Amino acid sequence: MRNVVEKVLGAERQAREAIDSAKAEAVRLRAEADRQAEVQLASARAEAARLLRERLDAARAAASATLAEGQQAAEKLVAHWYAAREPELAGLAQRVLKQVVATDLEKR
Repeated sequence: MRNVVEKVLGAERQAREAIDSAKAEAVRLRAEADRQAEVQLASARAEAARLLRERLDAARAAASATLAEGQQAAEKLVAHWYAAREPELAGLAQRVLKQVVATDLEKR
């Protein structure tokens, strides 16, 4: 009987040791998994930041190009407008000049 009790107690001790060992292994595995997850998360964040910078740079370049095109188009339009009205503006300038230099008698 004593032998049976000792065997049962020995089996319980071995079971406790196995459970404790399994718990320690689980803690170690969890810590390793957490570390790997942090590494992957940091890598993903860095990649996302890189992609965001690339897209932002591309958007800025596109906006700059669009602005330059718009400025060129506006300058062309203004140049065309002045060229089309140059004779009219010249005539108006002549009339203003005549009014400025005309004597009081000529103005009446």
